Amino acid sequence: MYTKYCVGTEQSVRPFAQKKGIVFYPGCFFYELTKSVLLREHNKIIVQDSRTKELFGGEYLRELLGIPSGERGRVRFPGTDYYSWFVQSTSYTRKLLWGTSVLYNTTPPKTKAGGVQLRLFQ
Repeated sequence: MYTKYCVGTEQSVRPFAQKKGIVFYPGCFFYELTKSVLLREHNKIIVQDSRTKELFGGEYLRELLGIPSGERGRVRFPGTDYYSWFVQSTSYTRKLLWGTSVLYNTTPPKTKAGGVQLRLFQ
């Protein structure tokens, strides 16, 4: 389950989450792609259709961008009218840009051992 928020002022994800009263887990925020970025091996991608608001995710999106699962690669901003692209961030210092959106995963991610990820701050 994801909740979408608009970023009103340029700020790091930590104060943004605190102002919204959001619990932060590593990997729970997806920032809107506005420029070319380095996609790490573990980062996930979500695409939102602006007409239907439907969200799409999965390893096939990495393949579509030419970055195989488990590999690093540069993602170039696709610049489409109908789709918004979001990249997973595990950093609590990620700079969120004014006028963009973020997706917040309301379900805490699981660890490799199957437990729930620890929250870093609330």
